[in-house]
Amino acid sequence: MLGLINDCAEQLVIDKFGLDAWHAIKESAGCKVKDYGFEQHGAYPDSSTVDIVVAAADALNVTVDDVLELFGQYFIEYTISKGYDNLLRCQGSTLRLWLSNLNAMHDHLQSSLPAGNFPVFWCENCMDHEGSIILHYYSVRGALLGSVVVGIVKEVAHLYFDVEVRMDRLAVQGEGGNKCTTWRITAVDPEKKHKLTMKSSADADAIIIQETMQRRAQSKSNQGDKSLRSSLTSLSDIQCPFSQSYMRGSPDSVNTLESASLSNSFCLSEHKMDNPGVEDEYLENKMMRRHASAENLKALAQNGDSKGLKIGDYVHGLPSSKVCSVFPYHVMVNERFKIVQMGNALPDMLMRDYEDLIGLSVDKVLRFSKPVLAGFHWPTLQRLADQKFFLVPVPFVDPKTGAKIEATDVKFKGNIIQIAEGGNVMFVLSPDAQNISELTQMGLTMSDLPLHSFQRDVVFLGEHIASEVRTAHKLDRLSKRLENEKNLSNTLLNSMLPPSVAESLRAGKTVEPQLYENVTLFFSDVVGFTTICDAVEPWDVIDMLNQLYTIMDHLASRFNLYKVETIGDAYMCCSGLPTPDENHAQNIANFALAVSECVRLVESPADGSPLQLRIGIHTGHCMGGVVGTLTPHYCLFGDMVNTTSRHESTSLNGKIQCSSVLYEHLAEYSADSSGPQYKFTPRGYVEMKGKGRCFTYWLDSGTKHNDAVSPKKMKELRKEVKGVLSKKKWKKRKYFNHVRRKSIGGFDEATLSFPDDSSVLTGISLSDELSYPGRRISTGEESMMDSSRGDLTSGISDDDIFSGFDISTHSDTKRTIWAEIRWEPELSRSDLVSAIYGLLSSLLWKCADDAMEEIPENRKQLDSELLHYVDRISSLYEAHPFHSWDHACQVTLSAMFLVNEYHEFGGAKGLVDKNPFLRFITVFAALIHDVKHLGLPNAQLEKDKHCLSIIFQGSYLERQSIQVGLGIFIEDFPELSTAILKMCPEFLHLVTSAVLATDVANQNIQQNIQDRFERVMQGSSNDVTELEKTQSVVEQILLLADVGHCSQGYSNFLKWNECFFFECLKNYKAGHGFDPRDGWYQGQIGFLQSYILPLTERCSALVPRCELTKGTKHVLHLWKQHGQEWTKNLVDQSIKAESAESEKKMQEEDGYEEFLAFLAMPSNYSSTTHGIVGKPPDRARHKTGL
Repeated sequence: MLGLINDCAEQLVIDKFGLDAWHAIKESAGCKVKDYGFEQHGAYPDSSTVDIVVAAADALNVTVDDVLELFGQYFIEYTISKGYDNLLRCQGSTLRLWLSNLNAMHDHLQSSLPAGNFPVFWCENCMDHEGSIILHYYSVRGALLGSVVVGIVKEVAHLYFDVEVRMDRLAVQGEGGNKCTTWRITAVDPEKKHKLTMKSSADADAIIIQETMQRRAQSKSNQGDKSLRSSLTSLSDIQCPFSQSYMRGSPDSVNTLESASLSNSFCLSEHKMDNPGVEDEYLENKMMRRHASAENLKALAQNGDSKGLKIGDYVHGLPSSKVCSVFPYHVMVNERFKIVQMGNALPDMLMRDYEDLIGLSVDKVLRFSKPVLAGFHWPTLQRLADQKFFLVPVPFVDPKTGAKIEATDVKFKGNIIQIAEGGNVMFVLSPDAQNISELTQMGLTMSDLPLHSFQRDVVFLGEHIASEVRTAHKLDRLSKRLENEKNLSNTLLNSMLPPSVAESLRAGKTVEPQLYENVTLFFSDVVGFTTICDAVEPWDVIDMLNQLYTIMDHLASRFNLYKVETIGDAYMCCSGLPTPDENHAQNIANFALAVSECVRLVESPADGSPLQLRIGIHTGHCMGGVVGTLTPHYCLFGDMVNTTSRHESTSLNGKIQCSSVLYEHLAEYSADSSGPQYKFTPRGYVEMKGKGRCFTYWLDSGTKHNDAVSPKKMKELRKEVKGVLSKKKWKKRKYFNHVRRKSIGGFDEATLSFPDDSSVLTGISLSDELSYPGRRISTGEESMMDSSRGDLTSGISDDDIFSGFDISTHSDTKRTIWAEIRWEPELSRSDLVSAIYGLLSSLLWKCADDAMEEIPENRKQLDSELLHYVDRISSLYEAHPFHSWDHACQVTLSAMFLVNEYHEFGGAKGLVDKNPFLRFITVFAALIHDVKHLGLPNAQLEKDKHCLSIIFQGSYLERQSIQVGLGIFIEDFPELSTAILKMCPEFLHLVTSAVLATDVANQNIQQNIQDRFERVMQGSSNDVTELEKTQSVVEQILLLADVGHCSQGYSNFLKWNECFFFECLKNYKAGHGFDPRDGWYQGQIGFLQSYILPLTERCSALVPRCELTKGTKHVLHLWKQHGQEWTKNLVDQSIKAESAESEKKMQEEDGYEEFLAFLAMPSNYSSTTHGIVGKPPDRARHKTGL
């Protein structure tokens, strides 16, 4: 038994009944495996599983069958949790097909699980009970796990087909000579019985097609058909592969045999072995069909109309009806490439009627995608005779609705077979799906794939290998991450405890206290710390201490000290333990002098003055040991610890008080050196609590003979520490829900927060402008934040990228930011390139970290490629007024804002997507969505018969942007594209769908996008895949960003409205499109009402804080009030521009005529009239260069 069976049983008991119940069952079953210790791919004795099941039945006080049935139901949930949901969902479109396809799945699982003995299933329609099916189950273990099958079937029927079933057991394997266990499966609700054997959608269409085919068969039958019927009738007594009983046939059963049994080679082969007489008849009929008249076939091939191939005619031994069933996606054409026959399933894939396709030229139905061909030509096809080729449907106009229909997700692959001498050729096709995701996009399941093409094997193997590879990669990443976490924990542990002590504790040893004879201690505290705490907020105190302890930790490491602990503002460190050091006194003295100097770099948050410390140092002996078990702590004990503390508490501001013992030690060291090392000032006797009167000294400074803290060296230390502080990013800690600021200009207590995980733009400040290093992103002059200027986010760390506002109490603040967000107009192209690159780079590596992907070692090189890619894309944008690089940057910024809003607040309806690369994909798609745009609509390109309308099939400009943007990305930046595709395999598909979504004039695309979004919003997790959810979210956010100016502030709307107006006017003057001066005002109202408002209302759940609908209504309201006047001003500007242009043109023409007259004058042209002889008039000088 595979280990995953036992592991599933363990998970079932723990999830349903608790860990204690599992321990009791394990003990009863004698199982010695540790919790969660079963190896899923390992083999275990069947007896171990039986013991666990029996023990579970006893412990839970139920029957063994009940336990096994419950296990079967839970097994589906278990496999889904392992990532096989898509594979299970696509096994079949009906319960019967789903069960029949299990054998194929088991065959492929056998390759990766060789230790498993998988069962065999076989399904058939039940003749005695209409709408029921018969399930035969065979296992090498007999009926041992039969109840598990019952649980699995019931759970699958409920989960994937929404039907409750009843299973009546008809036979048991091993009883009464039965070779298999058999159940009759019936729907509990009779109205849902069709879900067992028929697809849940288009049932009526399927019935109509079947009746039509039957009528054709009856009206066009011939002798060959009768011969086949006779042969099929003789085969009607076919045998079940597991039992000795026969299925006595009837005409209906013969029909069933036609459609199912002949396609089941296993059934035929076993039938022929057990029935040699029938086999002889079968072979005889086969030979008769093989020797069919060549003349009939030739005549058949020469007939090109829809009557050319009858249902009863034969093609190489098979009737054409059987050809259409066995090859459901084939196309047969005559020598003139007229379609004479098609597979049964192909018209549905093409979304056309069978009768409409027969007689059409095949190039009006399909076109080659690979290799690229100009059309269907016999010389070209002869070269493809031994090759695979790929076809896609040709868009067509629905004769009923007049709409243009394009099956964008459908693609085929196949080869060519010559049928007869007359010239008929069969294109044997199959859907080109490499994995479950592509199969689902075509609306197909495994059962829809033809048996002859091995496409099922391809999809099975691709999905299985992908799952195994994902698991292997995930385990590898987890192991590496575990190693990193282990190193981090070791580093943390070693920073809290001495390394030798930490190693002993990790090994489970007891750490005995140890006496250290020569140790010097350092104590310090901050002067006026209590006053500072009373005057400022807690996070200011925390920031101050962080800066202070950063300095002290850096210096402690430099002077080889051991930091014992910090308590509040008190800092304690020592030298001489846990590693003895003969220079312990000098180390502490040098550290104290360095700290006393460098601490002035830290300012008090109360008054801005430099901090001062009280410091006490002393030397002696002490004990060191570990105290506590919950949080072990390394502590020092002894009289010297108390003495050092007293020296610190009795010290003065900014002073270092040194004990007489330590003074003698340092003086002795100075005597042995080349000169005095330190400068001391005797303080005299000081009364110390518990110590009486003690004589102490002030340690003033180091001398020039002290290489560690000489005046010159101290300057270098101060500069070094200042550099350390400058590299740190200090920010206000988010320990509280809001930030309080004093009222400025009537704007009191703005409520703000800066979530670390929602940002993507390093160093952004959301006050009056969004700042990027060296650039600014304006949020508008009318923003509410203008009334409260100030650096709200000074010193934001590298992790803060696009912090948002807390709208719990001030919702207008957030709306205002979205309403006015835009780049500063004076930014150059290179400025915007750098800013967009910063966005994408920050997003890419943050997304990679969220996905637990290992950051590539060549990250710097990849960042460099990303920068060059953004620069390359920016140079490919045309200088149109609207579809320009500036507008692409605006859309990118809006997409950045929206996708972060969605990422943080999109879970209002549980919609938060699990794809960690969602944000990067959205911003990337926004960057390239209009690259190489011609400034003309797609409809105008089609009207002008532009070359793009010939190259691409619909959405010409969007497809060009995809081809250019992704083509450059893959071909010219291979390392970057390879790294991204490795981390996010679905990247290209999602970017493509997002850019296509911006074709707002394509009704089919927009309807598909809307349908997908509604399915995502309304469907359960069982109805919607994660890929569909990601695709829908990216599409909707990019749609919102592309028309973001319509829901942002009115000034932003007017800016881009003017750009679009003059772009349309420019096209009109060039002879393309309409004159925007006619009906522009009403046209904008119609666009806002009919498209923008429905879009914002539909997507309100994605970004609820932006209040897009409210912003759109505000823009619409102002446009209705002032739009006519604005449009009139635009028209007046255009008229003035035309007049100025005409006048300039006339002047140039006049000057040119004058110049021509000058050239015609005699050579003795007098200089008294026009100056120098031979010099043309000034107005004509420009024309001389034409």
